[in-house]
Amino acid sequence: MYASVAVVADGDGARDEIDNAWGRKYVPYFVSAVLAQTRITHSDQIMGAIGLVVHVAVWITAFSMDLWLLVNRFTSDGSPMLYLLHLAAFVTLSVAAGTVLLLTLVQMYAACSGSSVTWNDGLLPPFLSSAIVSGVRASLEFTKFLLFFSIFAPVPEVQGENAVTRHVKCLLIVVLCLKIYGVSLTLNQHRVKVYDDNHPVSLSMS
Repeated sequence: MYASVAVVADGDGARDEIDNAWGRKYVPYFVSAVLAQTRITHSDQIMGAIGLVVHVAVWITAFSMDLWLLVNRFTSDGSPMLYLLHLAAFVTLSVAAGTVLLLTLVQMYAACSGSSVTWNDGLLPPFLSSAIVSGVRASLEFTKFLLFFSIFAPVPEVQGENAVTRHVKCLLIVVLCLKIYGVSLTLNQHRVKVYDDNHPVSLSMS
């Protein structure tokens, strides 16, 4: 899996690095910027793998909860405003998730077919990175509005029989927290990528 191991000296002593050809080949930086580096240390590899699992798990959980709420709670039969807000949150998240999934599959297909094409050679074109970042951030904002109207019910449309139950409010709080953390994770993949491109020796986990 790894072609070689090198010892790189830094200010604190020696650093054992591995040739991360496999990770760089199959893992795009916007999923895990650490595992997408050319050379990483063993500790980088472990922390990068944990980060990848957490990053993916957070968004899968948020997406699944959004989908469940859309199908079972915020339906077109209830409050049109709450339905529209939640639909907007779900659609924007779906656009971001679809973009990430498509780009990841393209890189994995290229790797399996022997092609040298990889998103890790540089940064995504702005329209693609914006589709990811703007999608998750827009979804977060729509969820904030949805939670506000659900809790405070400032208009008659979300009162009475259209009032949101305590259970659903709790679920919305969980979704909101997941999205806040998920947005931070996603933005940090891009930040770490830009940093590492300007620092050949991996320092992301130092």
